Amino acid sequence: MLKKTVIFYLYIIFPLLTFSLLLKLDLLSNNVFAFGILLYGLIYHPIVVGIRLIQLNVCKSSDFWLNFIPLWNLKYFDILFLGVKPS
Repeated sequence: MLKKTVIFYLYIIFPLLTFSLLLKLDLLSNNVFAFGILLYGLIYHPIVVGIRLIQLNVCKSSDFWLNFIPLWNLKYFDILFLGVKPS
C-alpha cells in the first residue's frame, strides 16, 4: 500500500516540479506557466485522483465526473494522501 501511495505522490508532484524547473530555466513564459498550472488543477489532478479512487474501490466509475467539482474529493484526503485504508 505504501508503494502505491508513493507512486501516486509522484504522479501528483512531477508535473508541478517540471513546470517549476522549466520556469526557473526560462524555458517557459509566465503566461504558459499560468496556463499549465490551470490545466493541471482543472484537468490533470481530478483525473489522477479519480482513477486512484476507483482503483481503491472508494468511488464508482459512474461517479468519476464528480472529481471535477472543486473540493469534492477533499473528504477522501486521508485515503488519497495519507494511505489510510478505506473502510
